[in-house]
Amino acid sequence: MDPFEARAHFGKQLATLTASKLAAQNLAKFLIHYASIQDDLFPAVLETIMKVDLNTRISILQFLEELIMMVIADPSRFPVGSPAYRYVELIVKALPKLLAEVIPQKPKAGCDERELQKIRCLTNLPASYSIMVEISKVLKFPALSEYTDKYGTALLTQNDVRNIKNDIQFDDSSLYKFVPDEIDDAEKNENAVYPLLHPEEIFIKPLTQAWNFIIGKKRQSQYERIMIDTCSSHLESSNVEHRDYNAPGTKSIPNSPSQSSSPTHSPLLLTQRQMLRRIEADRERQKKGKEFLWHVKRPDNKIHKPEFRHIWNSLGQFDPKGDRLLMDELNALYNVCKGGKSKQHPFPSKAHSLNGHMRGHPPQRRGRAGFAFKKR
Repeated sequence: MDPFEARAHFGKQLATLTASKLAAQNLAKFLIHYASIQDDLFPAVLETIMKVDLNTRISILQFLEELIMMVIADPSRFPVGSPAYRYVELIVKALPKLLAEVIPQKPKAGCDERELQKIRCLTNLPASYSIMVEISKVLKFPALSEYTDKYGTALLTQNDVRNIKNDIQFDDSSLYKFVPDEIDDAEKNENAVYPLLHPEEIFIKPLTQAWNFIIGKKRQSQYERIMIDTCSSHLESSNVEHRDYNAPGTKSIPNSPSQSSSPTHSPLLLTQRQMLRRIEADRERQKKGKEFLWHVKRPDNKIHKPEFRHIWNSLGQFDPKGDRLLMDELNALYNVCKGGKSKQHPFPSKAHSLNGHMRGHPPQRRGRAGFAFKKR
């Protein structure tokens, strides 16, 4: 596949990307396979993410997270300076620009007033935060705990409270001023000395910018939440949106031509079908986030004394009478393991099995070492 065909195929896959983890992994493998033409493939990400709807935008960001995880998890195959590792550098440096598209600024003009009220530009904020946490963990961002603690606190200032009382809309234009349109010459020159730097140090600046953007959007979320709860005008507009929503199976009768489907439909406005898809996509992301909750992170693969003491103190002693059967089985299993060879025990006879069935009880099940497991 030549570069033109690979870019066209990659763009089509991006435009129809879903929240499926398998789809993200397959697309990440495609980019790794064609790492030699990454300069032709990666710009398609920025071009596509501006054209698709909000659901697909967060799926693209999730795919980029999967690509980073896949490259970082195999340093022997993708060492620092390899073509595949170059993807990590490109993604992290473009994170502020990508987040500005995934959590876009609400359009000021060029959109119908009723559609403008229905646009929810902060829809992707929680998922973007989770993705940023995972990326920062893998890249060992030193200020991660500081930003995660800040994300969960109240971020509104006294000036914000006064603006809410005066019914002044939140101005998020300052959050988008630092976002570069493209990589400037200084960053391109920095790439030339990239092998001379520590692989984690070069990511600090873009990750800091991306986290400042996330914190700013979180502040906007808190601002608008309080404004909706306190201002009657916003409550009325919220009630209008609830009345406009139709349950599945009902028909929507547009009151004006602007409500009907038109070719000028804003990509930031989610249709009813896209809302239902988003519910399913969020379920997939929740399941993905729970896959690794049981993992215990030990960098040196050893159990430390505080962890051992916690486990030791949280478990009580066995009761010599109530736990006698369990203690006997554990002691017998210990003796078998200590001896090195498992003791052979004869299988129950057919007559014994038949007698057990005739009494209404199944034959007693035995373990691998020949010990019977009894119900307590």
